[in-house]
Amino acid sequence: MHSQASAPGSTKVTLGPNMHHNHQEPRVPTNITDTSMGQTNESDMFSFLRSMRSDLVNQNDRVSFDIINMDSVLLTVNELKSDYQQLKQDNFSLQNELSKMKIKLDPYKNSSRRNNLRFNGISGRINEQWSVTEEKLRNFLRTTLNLGEQADLIDIDRAHRVKSNNASSCTIIARFVRFKDCQIILDKANSILRSDRSSQFSVNQDFSDRVKHHRKILGERMMRERNNKHYASIRYDKAYTTNLIRHFRFMSCRGTSVDYLNIIIMLIY
Repeated sequence: MHSQASAPGSTKVTLGPNMHHNHQEPRVPTNITDTSMGQTNESDMFSFLRSMRSDLVNQNDRVSFDIINMDSVLLTVNELKSDYQQLKQDNFSLQNELSKMKIKLDPYKNSSRRNNLRFNGISGRINEQWSVTEEKLRNFLRTTLNLGEQADLIDIDRAHRVKSNNASSCTIIARFVRFKDCQIILDKANSILRSDRSSQFSVNQDFSDRVKHHRKILGERMMRERNNKHYASIRYDKAYTTNLIRHFRFMSCRGTSVDYLNIIIMLIY
């Protein structure tokens, strides 16, 4: 057994052989640390929530702005559609007015071509000189149409070539000073050329494109009437026949205009 001396004024403690030191370290209260950590986590969470709320507000503002822009774009598109439809309607109205004006002006165009004749089958190209074309035309009148010296008395105001299907025999359009000369030439051509179906030559009046197109359609009808043993002929833009009166509704689309014409085949008594 050992004993330890104690300092003066101190209490002497003696430990037995079976006795141990019952000394423990001071324990720091855990509730203080836990409270501090909880406050920190709570502060971080609130900061995160506030940041998320701010982001959501910004996102909502951007979405609202996009929606406003989209509505504006849709409104603009609808306005453009409305303007397009109005322009389309105006364009259609203008086309109709233009078509009506063309129909009204067509008689004046044909009147200005009253002294013109078209000659097909006379050899010559598009770039031929006018003087050469006029001489070939006079020779055609003199020999092919048997006008002889009378051909030299016919006054030709102008004769020029236009494009045709046969590049080596482009059509000649001739303008004569006197309408009476046109009638003499047409009468000769009808009596000489049309009796010879193998002839390469033809002489026709010079009509506007509209009248020529209508005459083409009427010509097909005229041939059917003649094949049925009915008299039929075409005068200007009308066909005459001994068959019953028939009314046709014809539509011709030329370019952007639509031209409606009542074609009448008249009864001849």
